[in-house]
Amino acid sequence: MKTTSTIFARKVLKRGAHPAELLTRLEEQLTQLIGIAGPLYLYGTDQPGVAVVLLPPSFQPGEHQWYVCGGYRMQVPKRSLRLVMEGEGWSCAVLEMEFATNLTPLSKPERMREHHNLRYLFVAGIMINTLCAAAETVITYSHERRAFGVPLNRHQLVQHALVSAFAECTANRLWYLDLADQVDRQLLHACESIQELRALAWSQAEVIDQIAPVHGARGTTAETRLSEYRVQLHRWVGLIERMENLSDASHPAGKKRIR
Repeated sequence: MKTTSTIFARKVLKRGAHPAELLTRLEEQLTQLIGIAGPLYLYGTDQPGVAVVLLPPSFQPGEHQWYVCGGYRMQVPKRSLRLVMEGEGWSCAVLEMEFATNLTPLSKPERMREHHNLRYLFVAGIMINTLCAAAETVITYSHERRAFGVPLNRHQLVQHALVSAFAECTANRLWYLDLADQVDRQLLHACESIQELRALAWSQAEVIDQIAPVHGARGTTAETRLSEYRVQLHRWVGLIERMENLSDASHPAGKKRIR
């Protein structure tokens, strides 16, 4: 059965789903689409010749790794890759394509449309899952921590913060599934919905900033799981702000030198 955007989105949001496994499946699909082993997918940015790439778990790019950017494939030397963020079973890097070689248009770019949509849905799903994991961490803490003789979650201000966060998480999950459904009905493309992804990213960052104080000072300063989630979401905001719609992303060569 053909994988639809809605099926994929539900897999991403499924409780206990591991992003690394889904990312590995996307890499396998990309290999089948372009007929080259082990290519990596590039998200275009507003800076010519610069892209964002998600790396599978324990992945070590080759000296001249193959990449796919929009309707092109190319090889880029390993030294052009700079790691910027690590998650659970995946990492994110910035790639400068100044020394890219073998820039070649894909023979059937129309076959890539579904894959492009899944890639952008994957990024949105990672952000939603990160916030959900952070909320669960805070809820557990509020159950166990006692203040003035009662559990922390019995206090009205804490309840308000947790309920607001839960409502936002639910709204974002529903928006995400609706986006996938509209993609399946060919009403829009996820890879052309970067403004919506930016709004989602800001929403996640605002909510985690709201619930972090419930965890006390350790929620914002110490090296805890919550602080790790918080850093990840704020870094995602920075990356999403630079990403472009697929149709608006600069040509891979940009102003850089492509051999």
